[in-house]
Amino acid sequence: MENTTYDDVVEYYQNFTVREEISAFCKGRWVAIHCEKKTPQGVPFLVRYKGWKRKVPLVIREEADVTKLLSLFSKLSPRTFYGTINQYEKLESQEDMDDEDNMKCTTPIWDIDNAINEWEATIKAAKLIVDFLKDNGIKKSTFVKWSGNGAHVHLNSSAFSDEAYKRIGSLNVAFATVQFVIKSLTKELRDLVESTKSRYLAVENKIDPKRIFTAPLSLHRSLFRSCVCVLPEDLERFDISWTNPQSFRHDIDWDKSTPGEADSLAELAFSKIGPCPYTGRLQRRKPKIVGQLIKGLT
Repeated sequence: MENTTYDDVVEYYQNFTVREEISAFCKGRWVAIHCEKKTPQGVPFLVRYKGWKRKVPLVIREEADVTKLLSLFSKLSPRTFYGTINQYEKLESQEDMDDEDNMKCTTPIWDIDNAINEWEATIKAAKLIVDFLKDNGIKKSTFVKWSGNGAHVHLNSSAFSDEAYKRIGSLNVAFATVQFVIKSLTKELRDLVESTKSRYLAVENKIDPKRIFTAPLSLHRSLFRSCVCVLPEDLERFDISWTNPQSFRHDIDWDKSTPGEADSLAELAFSKIGPCPYTGRLQRRKPKIVGQLIKGLT
């Protein structure tokens, strides 16, 4: 998979299932596309809008939209699709992303960073998080998504009731839940770093208002790897070969959820952690804070 060309990327996105899974995740989210072509400064283009005079946020509402965006930005060589952690009521202008009242919900995601050759340690860290969530009553609403060198643990936003979002706040639910779980697992994660002798394993809280994460079955921005989803019951059987774009193994049931089963954890987490460090309208938000509780460096 190392000797790949952009033709391999183009061929990959001709797969209907790939486009369907990307669209399923991106509905209601602000979309970003990482491209292979670079700016004069040598930075790969990250496209988030279409239009020049009036910037319109990129959106994907159906499978066909993925094809349209690949064609629209073909000169930039699109490679990776992302969606925001927030889902919005409307996405018609730049201002829509800066309106907290426009946020329908926010997805709690634990970012597990590592080196790809230490993938087994990454899966063990994911299992610690998934098991903690299960012990706290969340049995049907989680999945793990492999992304390049590491993985993301997702707690589907539909696991929280509308009442919980209204009472606590969308960003607060996600930030506090992610932070509380990391804090609760500090010892276990440190023990894992020591036992695996991992030099790069890190579990981070990256919840902020405009954070983006790779869409399921998108290609990674630099590695020729598929972003596959794995359900908790399959974690112990996971093998890195599942991420091969030419023969990926991916579970399409990643979006299943039991509404309200995460409410109790959200209440507990918010009582211990407090709000996301952004207050009021996002135009007046405080400086970005990213929680990094575990960093396994030697």
